[in-house]
Amino acid sequence: AAGERGEVLFAAGYSPRLVRFGAVAAGGLLSGIGGAQLSTALALNWSENMVQGRGFVAVALVIFAAWNPLGALAGALFFGGVEALQLQMQAQGVSVPADVLNALPYLATIAVLVALSRRRLHAAPEGLARVFEISR
Repeated sequence: AAGERGEVLFAAGYSPRLVRFGAVAAGGLLSGIGGAQLSTALALNWSENMVQGRGFVAVALVIFAAWNPLGALAGALFFGGVEALQLQMQAQGVSVPADVLNALPYLATIAVLVALSRRRLHAAPEGLARVFEISR
């Protein structure tokens, strides 16, 4: 949210620390809303381990997107589509064990990460290298 260089944000008259704090707070708020949606709309109740590795897929999505919001949208559609595909395959009664179909989104995630690991084009922004640097 503050860009790769906090100095530029500071030069524009904004506090990089405040912008970063706001971004983390907004991310936490959106995560909470996502968890509430998951437990009320998708599963209709709360149970332990209901997330079932979706955090792994979210991290893979960030890597897949290469820190680009449009890439994140494309990746979310891809990973969501793979999950919907495995649900449809189970509903259609495909002669593949249910455990293999349940693992399909995670297998696709690993395949994407392996494919992207061969290219170093998806490096993290320079600003993330200085996470613990004291900002103004």
